[in-house]
Amino acid sequence: MLWASELSSVPVHTIRITADAASVAQLRASPRVDVSARVSIDDRPEQSVRIHLKGSTGSFRPVDDRPGLTVRFDREDSGQRGLGYRTLHLNNSVEDPSLLQEAFAASVFRDAGIPSPELGHARVLWNGGERGLYVVVAGWDPEFFATAFPGRNARLVKDGEALPEVDALLKQPASDAGQNWEQIQRVLEVDSCVRYFAVEGIFGHRDGSLAAGNNHRLVRVGDPARLMILPHGMDQFVGTAEFPWRPAASGSIARAILSTAEGRAGYAHAVAELLGRFGDEAAWVSRVNALAAGLESGLRPAEADRVRPAVDALRQRLRDRHRGLIRQRVAEEASVKSGAPGVGQSQPLGPWSEPTMVDEVVAYRVAANGTEPPSLYARLPHGGAVVWRCTQRLEPGRYQIRGRIRTAGLARLAFGKNHGAVLRLAGRDERSVSFLGNQPWTDTVLDFEVRGAGPQEITVLCEVRGSAGEAWFDQSALRLERLP
Repeated sequence: MLWASELSSVPVHTIRITADAASVAQLRASPRVDVSARVSIDDRPEQSVRIHLKGSTGSFRPVDDRPGLTVRFDREDSGQRGLGYRTLHLNNSVEDPSLLQEAFAASVFRDAGIPSPELGHARVLWNGGERGLYVVVAGWDPEFFATAFPGRNARLVKDGEALPEVDALLKQPASDAGQNWEQIQRVLEVDSCVRYFAVEGIFGHRDGSLAAGNNHRLVRVGDPARLMILPHGMDQFVGTAEFPWRPAASGSIARAILSTAEGRAGYAHAVAELLGRFGDEAAWVSRVNALAAGLESGLRPAEADRVRPAVDALRQRLRDRHRGLIRQRVAEEASVKSGAPGVGQSQPLGPWSEPTMVDEVVAYRVAANGTEPPSLYARLPHGGAVVWRCTQRLEPGRYQIRGRIRTAGLARLAFGKNHGAVLRLAGRDERSVSFLGNQPWTDTVLDFEVRGAGPQEITVLCEVRGSAGEAWFDQSALRLERLP
């Protein structure tokens, strides 16, 4: 559903912001604190507003540079609006020179049934000086919630607000995880959350709610209220070709849902259904073409010349992502192995998929050479991640995965919770000890349980994450044993 207003009525608006010396000084000292300013949009009269700087590690810029801004129109006059909204977010798009990734993300989320605020574009002038092109995103105003959730109570969860019900889900004992689905459904809008994660998985959003627990907003909807995820901060939405379509779940809600067999099955089903809805790579590119044509109609020739190469790069990244996603899914389907060892018996793990890689990494299989065993090998000269997958169809029961890992100079990433070389299960919390630094060949184990009725698919990962270094997995030692 698209929220149509004045924001989308013009391809590129002109927003003039005037702030006095005291306000500028305050923004230098405390950029997140609101200060007074005046704003004129297009040819309309000036309005008194409150503004502060916005942005995170990659996008934040100081006030004397090209800052992202939040503009509040209704602080002094409750009836005052900017392009029909009480709040506008001016995103500097320094990490998305195409200026289109947020609009693309909003369009696919809406097609998946996930409400998303309206977006537009503007040329921003600050105290008379031009600061360039910005993406303008409508605020989380009451009008948005009334339109997005007609007839239902809905409110935004404030930053820092405690989520005790989600914490309780994550603290559930491992023995109860398989029976936790009903509790999850009472706490979360599960169907919506699963579709949200499926969209991020399809397009490889590595800094989103699914893979990183970032760049989203939570709302409480209904009575009794349940939590739902909405998109926010999508300027790096389209990921690399080989980013895993089932990445390690870092967000608390993603971990709660994907720790269950029902959640994993729902996620896989949503990915398949939405892939059909979104179409092939030509349909993905066509969606960008429509957005690009609208934007370019409002650009000056020099601006269009600067934006076009980035839009071309976005088109190619979408093509690469679609092809990489299909390769991953085909390889995973081919690697599914039915059957499990008998109680007290073990069997080799395999076949292993081709590695999926994030950033500039090297990964391949190493043949036995007399002194070293046959291995899955990864080298991370500039940081990144490598994952090999093996999917098994297992009956309910207790299992153990055994392996051997070696590392050389493997260093932690500067961000995130997961580091090193590890054996783990996709979409679940179970993992072996993680190895970093210089570690000689060392045995490791991973215990887990398959619960529920009937066989289930369990995907085992050999994963390496780091800022530098090497890692080896002894392929001949990777075995699955069924425990009594």
